[in-house]
Amino acid sequence: MRKSIVLFAAILAMVLITCSAFAQVLVVEAALCEDVVNREPVDLITSTDQSMLPVVEAGKTGQVFLWTKIKASEETVVVHSWYKENPNVAELGPDMHPMSEIELRVHPSDGFRTWSTASLMPGISEGMWRVTVTTAADPENILYQEAFQVK
Repeated sequence: MRKSIVLFAAILAMVLITCSAFAQVLVVEAALCEDVVNREPVDLITSTDQSMLPVVEAGKTGQVFLWTKIKASEETVVVHSWYKENPNVAELGPDMHPMSEIELRVHPSDGFRTWSTASLMPGISEGMWRVTVTTAADPENILYQEAFQVK
């Protein structure tokens, strides 16, 4: 009896690990924007030229949002990581250092909407930025990323 219980527990653990390995998390849609109202992005921040990055005016908005629509086969935690270029290491090439990392719980859905924000201050926040979306379980796998410039 004891061997049967141990064997059952081992098989159950293998099944759970296998199911977790196949959990699907996708960014279905994403937008940089100035606000989120009724769970939808407002005042999208886009580039006027495909060869240029989107530009955010720190004095105008005071913050920038990354709104995401996530498809997840099971409950998971997505992470929005905000980075800013450090101009003090220009001789070594661009260096992005983390500004904030926001963990957001996502429920199983074909389109779970969630967002995070970064505060911007004129003169201090100016420069190149990047925001990435990963899962807490697999932070090396970038699901989405967007670069932008703050002026």
